[in-house]
Amino acid sequence: MDIKWLIFLFTGAAFSRAANDLYSMPAPVMQPVQQISIYLTFDDGPMMGSGFLDSLTATDSIPVDVFLIGAQVSRDEKAKKIFGQYQKNPFVEIANHSYSHASGHYRMFYSHPEKVVGDILLNRTFLAPENNLVRLPGRNTWRIANRKRTDLTDADPSADSLVKLGFQLVGWDMEWRFDSTLQQYFSAEKMIAYVRNSAWNNVFEKGHVVILCHDWMLPDPYFREQLILFVKTVRAKGIAGFLHLNKYPGIKSCVDPPLVTDNRL
Repeated sequence: MDIKWLIFLFTGAAFSRAANDLYSMPAPVMQPVQQISIYLTFDDGPMMGSGFLDSLTATDSIPVDVFLIGAQVSRDEKAKKIFGQYQKNPFVEIANHSYSHASGHYRMFYSHPEKVVGDILLNRTFLAPENNLVRLPGRNTWRIANRKRTDLTDADPSADSLVKLGFQLVGWDMEWRFDSTLQQYFSAEKMIAYVRNSAWNNVFEKGHVVILCHDWMLPDPYFREQLILFVKTVRAKGIAGFLHLNKYPGIKSCVDPPLVTDNRL
């Protein structure tokens, strides 16, 4: 037999065995890409325009956390009505943003930690939320499980006192701001870009993005339009999922801190 023919038979058989081995191997298991979780939060309500948030969440099934100010709720009958709607809306999670919001005097407020604690406790009694989540007024302060972060350290004594009472403090990773150059709020496109660029780096918990908005933004037609577009685009493109803060890593749900009036706090 010709040597060239022998070489052809040998190499052909080897190739055939290799091909059979290749096709008999199990398919590689593809690891799913971890999805980003977004937590939409609104501070300082209820205000004029908060009714839009209530209807939007119910219509589009968007989970939202509202950090309410007790003094705002008791301001008038419209605010009380919106608060009542929030309480009945399963897509709205009510949380504590203090009763007075420091009356706008933050440095003085945080120089008296016992008054801060008293204000938070008063708001808890007034709102009766189903959680122990707190966002301090005017401060981006975190206290979750054994982790902590503070932007302005004058809030540390107040934050630490609240933790001892069982409260959990939530700050924010990014804020939906007003663009002074364009004279309008950030677009949905810009916010989505921020989420994608920051979700794994500049956040308290990687893959989890807490967005701060304010109720006084809601009367603005452009902001409402962009908020709806943001939610629909994120969902349509599978960029992220929306969750309530009670699903945030490390947060314990429905834990009632003791309602104490100890003057030593």
